[in-house]
Amino acid sequence: MTQELIGSMIDRYLLQHHLTRGGMSEIYLALDTQTQSTVALKLVHSSNYDYCERFQREVKTIALLEHNHILPALSYGDYNDWCYMVMPYIEYGTLNRKLANSPLSLEDAGRVLEQLSDALQYAHDRGIIHRDIKPTNVLLQDGEHVYLADFGLVKRVGDDNGLTVTGYLIGTAEYMAPELAEEPASAKSDQYALGILLYQMLTGHVPFIASTPIATYLKQIRERPEAPSDANPALPESIGEVILRALQKEPRHRYATVRDFAQAYKQALETVQKPVLIHARQETRWPLRETKTRAIQPGHLLKPAHIWAVLVAVVVFCIVPLLLGLSISSLYGQTPQSPEKRLHVTAQKTERQVSPGATSTRSGSAAQQRKSVQLRTTSSRPPQSIPASINQNNENENIPTAYGLSDDEHNNDGNGHGHGHGNNNGGNGHGNGNAYGHHK
Repeated sequence: MTQELIGSMIDRYLLQHHLTRGGMSEIYLALDTQTQSTVALKLVHSSNYDYCERFQREVKTIALLEHNHILPALSYGDYNDWCYMVMPYIEYGTLNRKLANSPLSLEDAGRVLEQLSDALQYAHDRGIIHRDIKPTNVLLQDGEHVYLADFGLVKRVGDDNGLTVTGYLIGTAEYMAPELAEEPASAKSDQYALGILLYQMLTGHVPFIASTPIATYLKQIRERPEAPSDANPALPESIGEVILRALQKEPRHRYATVRDFAQAYKQALETVQKPVLIHARQETRWPLRETKTRAIQPGHLLKPAHIWAVLVAVVVFCIVPLLLGLSISSLYGQTPQSPEKRLHVTAQKTERQVSPGATSTRSGSAAQQRKSVQLRTTSSRPPQSIPASINQNNENENIPTAYGLSDDEHNNDGNGHGHGHGNNNGGNGHGNGNAYGHHK
């Protein structure tokens, strides 16, 4: 069927090359004979009424979201036995493809996060929830410009006529917020998925993965994610803390908006890039311990006047007792002795044996003076019934383009979850389908 359609005309679009397929749809590279531009064309047979209806839903939603980082739908229609949707062809591919090599740098991940959060905030402000944020639904034009794609699972806030059916959850288990087991999708659940995506961009894998979608989602509900700085020791703890807040189990503990999430990451990144440095005086003689660079608030530093006050207090503390005729040992609770008394004690020592447990006052005082003061640097780290079906996360690794599909109940294109949790490339296959796919 796929090869038979190559060379065919669907309306004004000439099908040139088959890109990939989903359970219910086919994606072709096509030529717009009117504009002579290359496009991606998704086809669904008109006998699949529900899927064609979803096409209409997605096109109408995208028409309301004219944004620089949301992939537009160029056209939609019916032609003979087919429903079709036309989209721009993004040659570079998906974020999933970019993550296949290694995690992103802090700066690159920040650029992706900023653009995605901008697109999501635009949708959220208009009452639209994406519900399927993952690497395969993020397209990169020229490797830099980000497009959020696949609004096939989109839900309007307050819309009871969604795609969720009793006993089922629609989405990708690795990116689904815990509250979706009992509550409707919201901007906070989109934020959670975006947090999982950022975790994956910086560590190379998602925080929760298991052999089945339900087992994976159970982990989302029950387990705490591994700290990003533990999953990737090169990550600063401040960056990890930003991510972990977006991954809080309770939606109310997350950021107020995805824009706030992106802003928190940006601020943490600036702190890492521009630390506040304290320069040691050249005459310092003691060895310096290796420490972590930390931001220090100016208000916590001593002012010059305060430093002089401390020095004067130390001098007075040491000199005044001497002026009063006291020895330094009296500062440790000992009574000074006269020369005669000291001679008498010495004579006594020659006549009797000192008990093994006894220690001289003088030697005890010296021992106390030799006690070292240890400086410690401490850091602290912030310490239902399950639906019958959740979409398993699959990816067709053999498809060199960005147009794979994922249909919740029909997609068999992927390779499943054969990747390990700790492998940098292990989690990169965890993203169901590609950016032009839909779920059913």
